[in-house]
Amino acid sequence: LAVGLVCVVAVIAYTAGPRSLSRLGLGEVAALVFFGPVACTGTIVVLTGPPNALAWVAGLVPGLHAGAIMAVNNLRDRHTDARAGKRTLATRLDERGARLVPLVLVLVGNLLAAPVAWLADRPLALIALLLIPLSWPLLKSYLRTPISPVLNDVLARTGRWELITCLALAASLLVAS
Repeated sequence: LAVGLVCVVAVIAYTAGPRSLSRLGLGEVAALVFFGPVACTGTIVVLTGPPNALAWVAGLVPGLHAGAIMAVNNLRDRHTDARAGKRTLATRLDERGARLVPLVLVLVGNLLAAPVAWLADRPLALIALLLIPLSWPLLKSYLRTPISPVLNDVLARTGRWELITCLALAASLLVAS
């Protein structure tokens, strides 16, 4: 119940008023936290009890990818947000920096397969590392796609990448080593 209330407050804080989280450049952080560790550990608490280190680290994987989705969205809207006075992370950084944010978030999300595999004692979880070379076209698109509605495709591809990575990681954790 407490986690649910915090999530409701976070939703309101994300959108409400001139000092909302989205206007302060904290959208990526909010996505990372609430679509990652909060969702993962909240689910663990409901299903099994207190979360362990594995739940926290594994929760960072979807969280980092959700942050990348937010970063691509903010990159796409960079110019209109700046004109509207929205101080998203993409408007605070130069264009190159704004383009690197989703790239780093996706890479780090996949690299976390190593500590997840170690914490779970499931070497097969390293499969998320093997996916990294497949992400190359997506990673290049963060750097090369013009700031325009064309980024909508990159946004969708980032969401699919999150799904693929999380499904591969979850499946690998279910298979006995």
